[in-house]
Amino acid sequence: MFIKISKSAGRTLFVLVTLLFFSVANQAEASLNVSGFAWSESLGWVDFSKAEISDTAMSGYAYNDNTGWIVLNGITNNNGVLEGYAWSESVGYFKFNSVTIVGGKLTGNAYNDNTGFLTFDNGVNVTTTWAPAVVSVPTPTPVTPPSISVSSGGSKALSREEVIKIFGGISTSNDQNDKSLINKNYTPQSCATYLNKYIKLGENNDSEEVKKLQTFLNTYEGEKLVVDGIYKQLDLEAVKRFQIKNKDIVLNFWNLTEPTGYVYLSTLKTINRVYCEKTKTFTCPYFNETTLNQTGISSDEIYKIKTFLNLTQNENLSSSTSAMDSSLKSAISRFQDKYQDKVLKPWGLKKSTGIWYQSTRKYADEVLGCYYPFRLSNGVLLP
Repeated sequence: MFIKISKSAGRTLFVLVTLLFFSVANQAEASLNVSGFAWSESLGWVDFSKAEISDTAMSGYAYNDNTGWIVLNGITNNNGVLEGYAWSESVGYFKFNSVTIVGGKLTGNAYNDNTGFLTFDNGVNVTTTWAPAVVSVPTPTPVTPPSISVSSGGSKALSREEVIKIFGGISTSNDQNDKSLINKNYTPQSCATYLNKYIKLGENNDSEEVKKLQTFLNTYEGEKLVVDGIYKQLDLEAVKRFQIKNKDIVLNFWNLTEPTGYVYLSTLKTINRVYCEKTKTFTCPYFNETTLNQTGISSDEIYKIKTFLNLTQNENLSSSTSAMDSSLKSAISRFQDKYQDKVLKPWGLKKSTGIWYQSTRKYADEVLGCYYPFRLSNGVLLP
């Protein structure tokens, strides 16, 4: 069935449809009712112009040159009080703890374990056209960051012996032949990769690599294998025992319940890690703490980072303080730029951040000889 419309009525209908279209488009554009930038001492400016605040929630995205997009869809709006979590694949969750809207401006702080405070006031101009139905706004609750282990304060200069202890892992025994004390020119890079190629039963394996594997298993795992460079069933069973012994890293990482006897990624990395631990007598992973990135944070871990960067990257960082400061962040950035394929690329980042986080920490461990596979919080696997 067709309805005939006169030319004048058709023109009127066209105008109405056009007006409706532009009205909907304008409403969609107007829904992005947040603008301006928040400030982080670790990250710099964070742009909130792609965010929206409704009567019940904050949604959309914020953007930072170092972290990329930050998803805001986990934040509720309780009559002008914003609470909940935003998510960044680069640095993890930002907790909004009573960020409030006062006079069209956001005030308060969000907090991230790895980057510290994201500030919405103190002259920072993040505004919104949203207004609460009730004029009175609750008094914002001060943000208290998660508890962070800090040192007892004061200055501490590291002697050469302490540096050797840090990277050489002085034994608690009274062995007079402790090589980590004798080697005064020790640098962390001295622990090279032990195994370099994968090994599998029935394949054309590198005989020299198989000999190294057999020697490793005999020396450090108490096996009694023939060192002949041929990967046999007896060797496979010995590898299986090693995989079971180290199942948390070797098997659980791949969600495997049974050993394979295949010297692949996680097995090879674990063999190399154990070899370094045994020959250099230090424990992997060497770097452990993550809540170090807010300026002013103090921790003994920072001594380790500074010493590592001084010895391996020719930095000249002062060891008289254990505080995170601008000079250390700049040195971390240089490390990230030097190894950007290992540190920045897994996050999709093109610029260094100066943030001591998962991929930076993991590759620093690898420089020391601590080899282990690791999955970033964005799901990317670092072999």
